[in-house]
Amino acid sequence: MKLKAISIAALCVGFNSLAIAGAMGNVAPSAPKFYIGAEGGASISLSTHFAPDLGGREPLRIIAPSNTDWNRDFGIGGFGGAFIGYQYNPNVAVQFTWDYRSGYDYFLHASYAVIPTDPNFYLEDHFEADDIDVQTFLFDLILKPTVNWGGFVPYVKGGIGFAYNQMGNLRNVQHTFSGNTITYDTRIHGDSATSFAWDAGVGADYFFNEKISIGLGYRFVDAGTLRTENSFFDVVSGDAGLITPFETKHLFLNEFVASVAYHFDFA
Repeated sequence: MKLKAISIAALCVGFNSLAIAGAMGNVAPSAPKFYIGAEGGASISLSTHFAPDLGGREPLRIIAPSNTDWNRDFGIGGFGGAFIGYQYNPNVAVQFTWDYRSGYDYFLHASYAVIPTDPNFYLEDHFEADDIDVQTFLFDLILKPTVNWGGFVPYVKGGIGFAYNQMGNLRNVQHTFSGNTITYDTRIHGDSATSFAWDAGVGADYFFNEKISIGLGYRFVDAGTLRTENSFFDVVSGDAGLITPFETKHLFLNEFVASVAYHFDFA
């Protein structure tokens, strides 16, 4: 029985999904195969230092809160994507994958000691953002031992590429006490960024026949940079101008993937 493994998949035990084809049983594959497929799953962000970039000369500066170091996650998003690959031999495949992710959000509660020596004088606000979209374009090398675990062919993979990330406005709004009015509700414009990205993971593929396979897997992704612009407007005061932008150097993601692939030859 001939079987060629290649796909992408994500399993909640720590497996990632990229396609890889290989011989199942004791029969060697007749020829290298191409494959195409689709994947989807859950993307869980890790704590990320999304913080003001204080290296600029903007006249309005973000004040550092006294209760946090800016380190927060972006919650859980969903993703879907497509891939195309080539099985060079039973143990090696190469693959290109595009994935689109959305559904993340950012929230940070901040407090400030207005008079540090008097705990009764303080200020609170929060930062929030949604409309966070993450796209990755990755080239992966997939390696597979010549084994068959009850019809499943395991693999490991890793690759590099680039990410294109976007976010909506970052809102900074004051909390009020005892009926006091809000004095600021600042919106920092979101931005887009293209940056280096990479991933690594493990998984397994199962072949129904030599044309169709499914996969489950886990992967770790460094999806690169996420940032705002350095301009703002305030819906309370009507002010607008330049302000300290926010940026994270690395957007780290844990992802669990399921995939389906179709394998074929041109000849």
